[in-house]
Amino acid sequence: MSIFQKEVIDGLGYDEKNNVAKLYIKDVLTFDQEEIHIQLLNAKLSNYLSFIINGELDSYIDSDDYDKEIIIDFISEPPKNVKEFLDYYHHSFKKNNIELKYTITSLKS
Repeated sequence: MSIFQKEVIDGLGYDEKNNVAKLYIKDVLTFDQEEIHIQLLNAKLSNYLSFIINGELDSYIDSDDYDKEIIIDFISEPPKNVKEFLDYYHHSFKKNNIELKYTITSLKS
């Protein structure tokens, strides 16, 4: 599963304590080709939004009312243009009560 498979949900979990469904995107690309990277992120995030809005997520969560988070796991710090893109999506998702976050997990040991 990866950023290249836009139709696949990379990871899905449910935090019962905080009543939050968490959807994960594993992004293993560098930011050498920013424009292509943003296009791939856009396609993946659009698919995740559809998955939530169309009610598909509800079939995986045993709760009537829960919060939703999408977490993108990058391998390096996103550059300014990508952060601006994510900020746009963050505000757009907020309108649908979805939180967008990102983490950084370096591939270096």
